[in-house]
Amino acid sequence: LRQLVHLDGTLTQPAGLPVDVEARVYGLEQRQTFKAPFEGGQGGSVFPVTDTDQQTTAVGGQTLVRGALGPHHVPGLLLAASRELLAEVDHVPVFPVLQPGAAPDRTRIRGTVAVEDEVLPFGERVSFVPALRWEIVRDDFPADPRVAPALRTGGTSVEDFFSPHCGLRVEVGRGLTLLGNVGRYTRVPNLEELFGDRGVVVGNPDLKPEVARTGDVGFRLALPALGRVVTGAGLEAAFFDNQIDDLIV
Repeated sequence: LRQLVHLDGTLTQPAGLPVDVEARVYGLEQRQTFKAPFEGGQGGSVFPVTDTDQQTTAVGGQTLVRGALGPHHVPGLLLAASRELLAEVDHVPVFPVLQPGAAPDRTRIRGTVAVEDEVLPFGERVSFVPALRWEIVRDDFPADPRVAPALRTGGTSVEDFFSPHCGLRVEVGRGLTLLGNVGRYTRVPNLEELFGDRGVVVGNPDLKPEVARTGDVGFRLALPALGRVVTGAGLEAAFFDNQIDDLIV
């Protein structure tokens, strides 16, 4: 069961200023149950005997401000914050590791600040967009009292990550446009990937953040109209190179 609700608002050029403001607030609730009874037989059960209920809730919001600063700059600012919670109940024990009962709530608070500037030195013919994203994540994962004392782990951690990125677009002429991007990104494993249990997908609390260094280069060629039937045609090609450390799979 998954329910998502969001409320969006747009403020276009308030008070005559050359800026646009977009805002969003949202809420998410997700419930899921996984049951794997003992099957018996010669080969035994495919899954360990399992009966779990999980509930994920999240609330958050973001604001995007973008506008023109003179004839050659279009800066943008993104502010975002969210809070996530994962609750889990196990109705059968996992011998000898886990006793039945409710796990302590695992929570995550996330804040994001991202800035970019679209630089247009020659009007619309050349566009250079440097950007920087800063993200801070606070995790509160209490030790699970259902687990044997020697195996209990938990605590609170605060981490932050910087993700730089830049893109370039050059209109050469005769419908030809050159494109390129390069960046570094970090993705923190979500609560489901850390603690979830859907039978075929079981969380791993030891996951590290995924770090990717990405780049691409390519072109787009727009052809003139070829008659009344085909009013536009084009050709596009790109080469991508993504190097990922600690890939979450």
